[in-house]
Amino acid sequence: MSPAITVVGYGPAAHRLVQRLHHHGHRGPVTVFGAEPQPAYNRAQLLSVLDGTLPSGALALGPLPPGAEVRTGCRITAVDPGRRLLRDGDGGVHPYEVLVLATGSRPVLPPLSGAGDRRAPDIRVPHTLPGAGPVDRGPVVVVGGGLRGTETAYALGRAGHDVTLVHPGARPMHRLLDDRAGALVTGLLGEAGVAVETGRRAVAVETGKIVLDDGRLLAAGTLLLCTGAEPDTVLARTARLAVGHGIVVDDRLRTSDPHIHALGDCVEAPGRHATLTSAWDQADALARTLSGGDGPYRPARQVVVRPRLPALAALGPLQALDDPGDDEQVVLSDPAGGRYGRLVLREGRVRAGVLVGLPRAVATVGRLHAEDRPAPPDRL
Repeated sequence: MSPAITVVGYGPAAHRLVQRLHHHGHRGPVTVFGAEPQPAYNRAQLLSVLDGTLPSGALALGPLPPGAEVRTGCRITAVDPGRRLLRDGDGGVHPYEVLVLATGSRPVLPPLSGAGDRRAPDIRVPHTLPGAGPVDRGPVVVVGGGLRGTETAYALGRAGHDVTLVHPGARPMHRLLDDRAGALVTGLLGEAGVAVETGRRAVAVETGKIVLDDGRLLAAGTLLLCTGAEPDTVLARTARLAVGHGIVVDDRLRTSDPHIHALGDCVEAPGRHATLTSAWDQADALARTLSGGDGPYRPARQVVVRPRLPALAALGPLQALDDPGDDEQVVLSDPAGGRYGRLVLREGRVRAGVLVGLPRAVATVGRLHAEDRPAPPDRL
């Protein structure tokens, strides 16, 4: 008989898990608790709401299979593994047989003096749907030039907003791109009308302004904080589960408690990278396990492709680019044409790489890397 499964968190990973449980023949009861008031939505498309490309309703994910019970607007605040009970924010108690934590990630926010002043700019964290409504107050300052911040600044610039990107690193996306790729991305941002302030931090807000750490002021009607996220491990800690950077799980996505599993952005899994693809892969693997099937979760190799930025891809660990050692390097550099590619090969296979302005290479190299296939003799 299929066990009763309770899922805490109702993002894309949880939604996918419930769908795949039904696909794999699980017929026991499934209950999902979601803290947000609305059903699951595609978080990867939040930027399309922010820049006005899509209405928020377009992000809704499809219906769940018959029999799945979803309780939105119900925040679970504690887990009692000894008695297998959940407690919610209203004092309710909910028993569970098998528990899956899909609590996602939580934004990491910088300290900003004056942020509580009602005269401060509109401060938003576009991490969830409530924080990703269309921008209607300018100028816009985006703080944080990682993946999300760079993509956000570029999209808003292309949409006609007056945008400045503030980033403490030496170049946008400095954890994924080398110097030459970063220079090209900075150029792409400039072409979209985005001013870039690297090596700087926002430290305070004033009426209609942002204060940088060098004392300069930037005009701002809207401040978007894209300063990263970390696994949400609060519930796991209440349950005294093993936690590192995220919830520690094995190759069956089991936590240190055999009755509790976890998946998605909240976990620290072997070889895991926080992408929608990895969350879906985990959901598929866990659904098989909970439905009585076999086979461990095998993480895919890291490939980051950002379609909002023209033909940009980063593959594998950046440290392999910083220190390739004896590995073969293949470089194509065409600054005037806005094209750059650098691959690090080991025994003829792509170990790491960065590509800008090379759409055909992005598709081909991405497949070679993901499938661990030998690169062709002509390389780039």
